Amino acid sequence: MYDIWYALTKTVVFAFIITSVSAYHGYYTSGGALEVGNASTSGVVYSSIAIIFSNLILTNFLLAMIEGINITRDMEKGPSSKMSRYSFEKGKTNLIIGQSGMGKTVLLKCLVGLIDFEEGQVLYDERLFSSMTFYEKKAIRQEIGMLFQGGALFDSLNAEQNVMFPLTMFTTMSVSEKQDRANFCLSRVNLENANNFSFRIERWYEEKVAIARAIALNPKYLFCDEPNSGLDPQTLTSLMNLSGRSPRNMI
Repeated sequence: MYDIWYALTKTVVFAFIITSVSAYHGYYTSGGALEVGNASTSGVVYSSIAIIFSNLILTNFLLAMIEGINITRDMEKGPSSKMSRYSFEKGKTNLIIGQSGMGKTVLLKCLVGLIDFEEGQVLYDERLFSSMTFYEKKAIRQEIGMLFQGGALFDSLNAEQNVMFPLTMFTTMSVSEKQDRANFCLSRVNLENANNFSFRIERWYEEKVAIARAIALNPKYLFCDEPNSGLDPQTLTSLMNLSGRSPRNMI
């Protein structure tokens, strides 16, 4: 759906450029066939130049979802990670790939603000996240869902309460509204009435509850740290289908 919207936006903009430039040159053209031919040539040239520049602007504006610039994490303060510059595009599943111990998880946590870093910047849709105050970051975090490595559920809470946790942190929903939302998210991963069971029964069960919690806020940005670890093929397929339907962007 996003690809269609993106393509239509560019089509409308390019058509407007071509029509406007052609109309301008046609309106101010006088004389015979030679002048008309020169005006047509000028219209094509100027339209092409305008389309090239507008394409660059639109691509950067529409596709630059999250940017990490020169992020450096000091080894002395914990696991290190270093990234020169990378842009995570809108409407797509973006991947961070590397060997074990290379700092993928650290980088992911730097992007969402769970770990401080010494140098660099993080931008969400041109908003400088890394320089925001606590309350400004909290507003951005309402748009973020996070699936942690290993699930990272709260042992003291049942499945429904785990999914309700981000709703309690970031919304003003009533208890009944949070319960309805939590059960809806659990049903998306085929765990109806999951609050009646302990999530520690099976690894796949815990992972599904973690997925439901990650999408509870209907996030604009969904971060997944090794989402396929320990999942059976059927559950993994459900996760991939879910990530395509629920969040608008996935890393």
